[in-house]
Amino acid sequence: MRRKYFGTDGIRGRVGGSLVNADFAVRLGAAVGGILKKHGFVDGSQILIGRDTRASSMPLMEGLAIGLIERGFVCMDLGVIPTPGVALNTLHGNAVLGIALTASHNPASDNGFKFFMESGCKVEDAWELEVEALLDSPLKVSSSQIEIRTTSGVESYCEFLLGHFRPGMLKGLELAIDTANGATCETTPHVLRELGAEIIQLGHTPDGININDGVGSEYPEMMAQLVSAGQAQLGLAHDGDGDRLVVCDESGSVIDGDEVLGMIALSWMREGRLVQNTLVGTVQCNAGLEASLKRAGGRLIRTSVGDRSVTRRMFQDGLNFGGEPSGHFVLRDYLATGDGLLAALQLLEIRQRTGISLFELRKQITLFPQFQYNFQVQEKLPLEELPDFQLGMDAILQELGDNGRVLVRYSGTEPKIRLLAEARTRALAERALNSLAELTRANLNTIDNDESK
Repeated sequence: MRRKYFGTDGIRGRVGGSLVNADFAVRLGAAVGGILKKHGFVDGSQILIGRDTRASSMPLMEGLAIGLIERGFVCMDLGVIPTPGVALNTLHGNAVLGIALTASHNPASDNGFKFFMESGCKVEDAWELEVEALLDSPLKVSSSQIEIRTTSGVESYCEFLLGHFRPGMLKGLELAIDTANGATCETTPHVLRELGAEIIQLGHTPDGININDGVGSEYPEMMAQLVSAGQAQLGLAHDGDGDRLVVCDESGSVIDGDEVLGMIALSWMREGRLVQNTLVGTVQCNAGLEASLKRAGGRLIRTSVGDRSVTRRMFQDGLNFGGEPSGHFVLRDYLATGDGLLAALQLLEIRQRTGISLFELRKQITLFPQFQYNFQVQEKLPLEELPDFQLGMDAILQELGDNGRVLVRYSGTEPKIRLLAEARTRALAERALNSLAELTRANLNTIDNDESK
């Protein structure tokens, strides 16, 4: 069933648009409260709400609270906290639901809503569809008077992470940290310093409108330059809500997300920690990652795009590590959702314990040449209903044969179509991407001014 409001990761959109405004937040809160009541949760049950640093979050939280309180729930404000911190506090805090107000790596002009169930997992598709069925129902609110109680979630989140790693583990390590002017500005430096690291921090002066503005995981260049200049040994960058990680090695080179997946998976295989020697990735994972795992006796399972799809498959098969090349890494032994800082700590622990640099560790994974391009689109026309597009795809796939693959999909959170081409040689991958781009322009109403991110 096609969803009207929810995308691949909650609800996200332009602030003041049809999906992200205070009035919609009231309706959303009431619909969510209605579904929770339907599922048996009683009056007085607690709902935790956390947020990143966007100025637009406060009126959205107040709108949500009006709708939720109208349905009999108690709203607790966690304050500014990374999204995985919302998940953790929901799991351990006697709450029936956690909500993160964030648009992740998007600019401050956007905002949105992510939802976590009691288990700390993101909600399922069926739950979202139930909410959507109520969202357009007439809503009567008896009072606009709201009481949002405050509680601290940051301390318990930091203590949780520190409790899983050896004290002093990072002593003597100099790190360049880019926290995207977002939710991790306090938590990530605190945890890393507590473990002994020395920190140079970028993107740590949030003002409500500068989140992800030329900083963070989407813009790792400054972080990498500090490492290249010898001012730090490694670099770490998060997105606005802290569920992503981008890393640069000792040379200042940004490490591909597929390489991070491979480094952790191979290390866990050697330790006997990787359940069934299996990594869960997505359709965007590089075929070179799959080949590298296979050489070591492991395997890669692919899901659709989205860390929620990855986590669902992990639970389904009883697996404990997965993620996306975009920087979402799910370490289920600790948390049931992606956490950029947790992934960074795991990677640094491997480096410190083995004495092998990330520059050397990443050589274990040989990636195939891969190229991507995004188009903005006027409308997300169903590709399967475009005969000429399908014929063109068949021709591209026939030319590639067993030497490569292509992937075409719409973004779940933005009006974009994403193209990916991968092959054993650079020339073949580039040719396939160019053919895909021409095919897309010919069959869709595109705005050809995007970047391959």
